[in-house]
Amino acid sequence: MTKKPIPAAVAAAPDDPSLQAFIESEVERAITPYIGLFPEDVLDAFRERLALFYATHPAMVPLVEAARPRGAPNGSGVVETLGGSTPATDEAKPGRASAGKRGAKR
Repeated sequence: MTKKPIPAAVAAAPDDPSLQAFIESEVERAITPYIGLFPEDVLDAFRERLALFYATHPAMVPLVEAARPRGAPNGSGVVETLGGSTPATDEAKPGRASAGKRGAKR
């Protein structure tokens, strides 16, 4: 069996080759158990719809973004989190005592 191109996913996904490759690999992984059980034209239609769903559905897009592999960072430094800010330190978190107050005797 040859891997068929998924035109709907390519057209709908952002211009990110790694995202398109991830969607195509996930679609193939989902289709694999059904190869031989359904005719090839049914599998092709399922591939196209599933790829379109992965690339465009509002509930699925964040899941695909979170699940796809990322490349190694180019260097060290602050990394933006999903919330758009850097993680807070212990001193900045409400309700947390600083290190100097924990073991102090009264």
